[in-house]
Amino acid sequence: MPTFSRCKSVMLHSVSAFDRSKVMSMPIFSHCKIVSVTILLLSSVFLPHYAVADTTAPSEPGSLRSVRYSTTSGEILWTSATDNGVVVGYKVTRDGQSLGVLDAKSVYEPSLAPDRAYMYTVRAVDRQGNEGAPLEVEISAVNGEAQEGRRPSGTDTGGDTSATGTTTGGNTGASGTTTGGDTGASTGNGTGGSGGGSTTGTSNGGLILYSNLGRVTLQEGDSSGISIALSVNRVAGEKRRVKLSLIADKARDNKELRHTFSSVELNKNESGSVLTLRLDVGVAPLILHERRFKIVADDGVSRTSTDLVIDVIPTTAPDIYLLIGQSNMEGYSEVGSRERYSGGRDQRVERIRQLNAQPNSRSIFTSDSTFTNESVNVLPPKFVIAEDPLHEPRYVSVDGKGAEFVGLGLTFAKQVITSSTATIYLVPSAWGATGFCANSNGNLAWNAERTGEKFLGGTLLADRAMTRLNMTLRETGGVLRGILWHQGGADSNNPDCARTYADNLAKLVRRIRSQARQDLRGSAARGSDANIPFIVATQSKGNDSRGQFSSFNVYKQQVDAAHRSVSNFIDFSDFVNNDDLVPPQYPCGQTSCVHFGAAALREQGRRFYAALKRVWSVSGAYHF
Repeated sequence: MPTFSRCKSVMLHSVSAFDRSKVMSMPIFSHCKIVSVTILLLSSVFLPHYAVADTTAPSEPGSLRSVRYSTTSGEILWTSATDNGVVVGYKVTRDGQSLGVLDAKSVYEPSLAPDRAYMYTVRAVDRQGNEGAPLEVEISAVNGEAQEGRRPSGTDTGGDTSATGTTTGGNTGASGTTTGGDTGASTGNGTGGSGGGSTTGTSNGGLILYSNLGRVTLQEGDSSGISIALSVNRVAGEKRRVKLSLIADKARDNKELRHTFSSVELNKNESGSVLTLRLDVGVAPLILHERRFKIVADDGVSRTSTDLVIDVIPTTAPDIYLLIGQSNMEGYSEVGSRERYSGGRDQRVERIRQLNAQPNSRSIFTSDSTFTNESVNVLPPKFVIAEDPLHEPRYVSVDGKGAEFVGLGLTFAKQVITSSTATIYLVPSAWGATGFCANSNGNLAWNAERTGEKFLGGTLLADRAMTRLNMTLRETGGVLRGILWHQGGADSNNPDCARTYADNLAKLVRRIRSQARQDLRGSAARGSDANIPFIVATQSKGNDSRGQFSSFNVYKQQVDAAHRSVSNFIDFSDFVNNDDLVPPQYPCGQTSCVHFGAAALREQGRRFYAALKRVWSVSGAYHF
């Protein structure tokens, strides 16, 4: 329409004629639409340059391929993409369904349907949330077949794509269109787009609130965060102080989010502020997700808001879990019960790693000092793809481990990766037939500190666990996500050990939480009552021809009661009930039914994960 055209020509001609101090006080033609005028000027003059996002997309992955290993398993693998900044992950889809943004360069699929093909796409994502061009590949329905990735038909692999955005709303009803930023529209009613330099504005007739970014990407644990430029235009005659706030659509979206305004209250002659957002690393791991907010401006009479969508990219730091206790944490399943083969229940997964720990032997740990000697504790390489039995090392010259029994840790980790984009690191530190009680091995016990009580043993196993945990935290830069404990038998035959079991367990947890090397969660996640989840499990009640374990003596009942009530004396804890994991459905393990068999241990891995999620929920953690 003619009036809008005249205003538009004046705006384009006048941008360079106004400096920042004059933008908000410039004369406005009475027949022009004030919202439209201000949007064009703000995007090029008023908004701070540092708030304009990097819009250069990463390259496509260097290559992509797939392998069908068996009727039920397959894998896709790719090489790194490049970017002018940092590639933080890869967005993967399977048959059009998102698998999230992964900090990995492979996806292993253990549960494919037989005789069915699956189509995958992979594209890189950088720190600003820019997505590179995709590659696609099919996992064939034919066993043993490998395929190379390709560009989807019609894919444009070049630069940025601009979009035309609609500018609507305002005081006088004029309308028109203006070319938008990288990905979306600038609108007067707040339904703005995202991308570098785009501007969204909202008005209620008295106030107009502008934000230069309607959608941002925020990296978990990034201390620099992201900044968003805001501007308030007072349309009404009287100028009042304006208070700014950030309100989440859902209460949980505030979890771990820190926000600050450079000026939370704007005086009568002030109009600009910068909103800075940071997301701390929380108790639970995350997957890619979005959080929705409203940025609100309120002068006590008029109130207006603009929408903000935050795309959260999880930290790239690995998730670390400490495995401690005695033989059932080591895994004493039936000999030959391991299914390491392709498609088997104990098959290795690329995203699950372990500390390559030395086996439990007094011929290796010959003196007290060897328990805290890092070079004694591990074999090279320090970390390998996790494989049962976790407490046996993998030798570099051999593909795989010789022993053929399993524990619960690997199955547990396979559940955890469904709630995390990170690589999982398991720290195996259990030792069979040990507890807090003194034994023939002297100091080979789990006490947190030396004690004068003659019925208690020493601290060597707690010392060794701390050595292994802190080595893993240091070498991987990972985050301690949980402590898994399976023990009790060695303390169930002595009245003093049983009586003090709960207290000794609490002391051990306090030590681990306090002395674990600080990670990305910071000092707040260290201390005797730090919110690091702790999960325990009940002992076997199985019976077979080798022995009866369904009835507990009075001392074993005391230890069992401590396990079941652990959340009453240790914060952020839960227990796994194994009463039903008995023959014939769940055969017992080696030597007797004091040990669980493979089926029971795999089920416990799933139950440990369920208990971990319960701790996340009770503690109010943001989790999936």
